Amino acid sequence: MMRPKLTEEQADQVYELLVATCAAPAVDKCQFVYGMTHGCSEYRICWKLGFGGKIYNDGDRLRVDGYLEDMTKPLKKLRKKVDTRLAEMVERWKLDGTWNPFEEDVG
Repeated sequence: MMRPKLTEEQADQVYELLVATCAAPAVDKCQFVYGMTHGCSEYRICWKLGFGGKIYNDGDRLRVDGYLEDMTKPLKKLRKKVDTRLAEMVERWKLDGTWNPFEEDVG
């Protein structure tokens, strides 16, 4: 089965973005990096994105989202800002040849 994965460096960079934009706590970084490097395609992040806040690795892009009822104008603006920054990261990784989010699971 193919599952989207990030490299440890990529997951680290994504989490630093979440710290800077969404108030992600440093204590959760190891768990996030482990999940995103081991095929977790969605990860609940909450923080400034509300209780339903998640980051998704769709294989071709990274994005954040949350519950519709939590999406105030400030949250929509934050989500757009984070999604734009994530898209820039993915584009940079594609250009340097390090974006290969699918690896075959062997086991």
